[in-house]
Amino acid sequence: MPNVDNPLAGIGRARLEARRRATAQRLRAARQAGLQGAVERYTADLAAIDSQLDQAQVTA
Repeated sequence: MPNVDNPLAGIGRARLEARRRATAQRLRAARQAGLQGAVERYTADLAAIDSQLDQAQVTA
């Protein structure tokens, strides 16, 4: 259900979802290239983004 009090609230979620897709793509590329440090970083980034998306879901 859209946030009637703040019609721009969905923009933040859309940006997070776009950021998650881009990070997941980078993670796949890093795995294929065998870049362990990048894999660890992108995995942590995905966890943080997922947490933010979960919080956005709760507050929506």
